[in-house]
Amino acid sequence: MQNLLSAYQKSIYHPIMVLICGLIAFSVIDGGQPSALLLLLALLPLTLQNGFFVNVGNRKWLVALICPLVVSIPLFIGSKTGEALDAPARYFAAAICLIALSKYPIRSELILRSASIGSIITLVFKFALLSEARVDWGVGILESGYLGVVMLALSISQYYTDKGKLVWRIISVLGIICALIIVVKTGSRGTWPAIIFVCLMHLLLVPVSVTKKIMAICIGAIILIMSFLYVPSISQRVDLSVQEFKAYYYENNHATSLGYRLDFWHIAVRWFMESPIWGVSYDRQSEIMDEFKEQ
Repeated sequence: MQNLLSAYQKSIYHPIMVLICGLIAFSVIDGGQPSALLLLLALLPLTLQNGFFVNVGNRKWLVALICPLVVSIPLFIGSKTGEALDAPARYFAAAICLIALSKYPIRSELILRSASIGSIITLVFKFALLSEARVDWGVGILESGYLGVVMLALSISQYYTDKGKLVWRIISVLGIICALIIVVKTGSRGTWPAIIFVCLMHLLLVPVSVTKKIMAICIGAIILIMSFLYVPSISQRVDLSVQEFKAYYYENNHATSLGYRLDFWHIAVRWFMESPIWGVSYDRQSEIMDEFKEQ
């Protein structure tokens, strides 16, 4: 692992790579965003290597950190909006945080355990609201739903990380259950595909035997069926989704909650098909949306 990270560092911050990032940032419509994203992706695994950032003032680091912002300034001035600086500024701030955290030997299992404990505490403090149709867990309904998906993913990871530690595995299971309840009680159907994706990724990537994977699928199916049969809010949302899905495809009725989501998915696919690698500019996004609405 150490050799892999070392080789990764040498390649990603080679002067040629820095030059390529700069050329990409100047040549594409969205300015420094691709190179800023590349910077964040490079920093993320490197923070796993304790004590790597010995000299934060290294010239390569300064170039890599500042380049995305600098190359976006002309676009920022020309467009007269802050959109060109939006993503580079976010990645720049994230990079600073990652560098600061890399100075401390933070164990990954502590972060995973905190996610499980956080899900449990959140549910306990908001337990009285479970009787309501939709619950805002403190950051907004939609945000609560997707935050619950993140907590679910971390709690599942903790279950596999804390092998042989019964107490922590029990806490991880409780964290998974609480995170699922948090997501379900937000009433946001947009989080359902995210939950499915998280579960599939763990199923495919976690190195466990085929028998355990089959067992996990069976347990998941049982939980899904039981939830649909005995949790009214879930069955109601599923029934509503089926009705809106039929209305969208068979009655050409797009003016529903699910209909709007499907419209945005269609638009996103068009954006991707037009420029799958770098994406389309903000102006082109608006044009494609207008074309879709006319159709």
